[in-house]
Amino acid sequence: MNKIVPNPEIANIKPGEIDGAGNKVIHILSKGNEFCIYEIEHHDINYRLRVQIDGYTDDSERELVNRFNIVKRGYTVAKGLLYRSQNYGMMKNRISHILSACFHNDEIPEGDEFDSLIEEIKTEIKRTSINRLFYLSPSIIFTFIFSLLCFFFSETRIDDYQNWHVLIVLLGSLLGNSISVLSSIGKINFEESTYYFYYSLIGIERIFLSCVAGAIVYCLIRSKFIFPQIEITDYWKIIIIVIIASFSEKLIPNLLGKIENKIK
Repeated sequence: MNKIVPNPEIANIKPGEIDGAGNKVIHILSKGNEFCIYEIEHHDINYRLRVQIDGYTDDSERELVNRFNIVKRGYTVAKGLLYRSQNYGMMKNRISHILSACFHNDEIPEGDEFDSLIEEIKTEIKRTSINRLFYLSPSIIFTFIFSLLCFFFSETRIDDYQNWHVLIVLLGSLLGNSISVLSSIGKINFEESTYYFYYSLIGIERIFLSCVAGAIVYCLIRSKFIFPQIEITDYWKIIIIVIIASFSEKLIPNLLGKIENKIK
């Protein structure tokens, strides 16, 4: 039996409303008289994009379904790669645009546009992974080197405690920096630059800032401004404090502010 009026499911798909499957709609990507491509609220990116087809008649609906089936493989693969893309917003809009064009155009490309988009996403993922590695490599390399130095020179810590303190302060700073870098790596857009060494420089800059923070807190400990009960032989306590200071970006400014007020 042919439909004489459009099913209200398409018209009722609006941001903030609940779709026919019980999902909350958060964004309309593309909408026609007989189809809607939209995004739902879901913790898994792979399930956020949805397609609803509802033709005026059974024949028109069957035609839209057939069009969708032609590009369904490419659409599914591209959607499955979204969670690894740094440009989720742009890529989901491109997927919607290609799919919308397939519904509107008489001649449907058999996956060519989706295949190109898939290759582009894969290239972006590869570049992002390399950039991420270059960003992490300074922290990994320096932490490994100073861990070895502290291991080999641990026997001299009693006779030459000053140099030993330098080593443990640097190691603590590097460990704190590593924790900070790893915990914040998801917030960095690794697509801002195509130059790999740009991210290595950022990583080295983070190390320098952490070492400065570690040196400052060590000076504060030795001057008895903080933790006056700690002795020069309390190596583990010193390294733990340095790790915390290097990890926290706000700790050192707050400490300096308190000391300045105390001096005044």
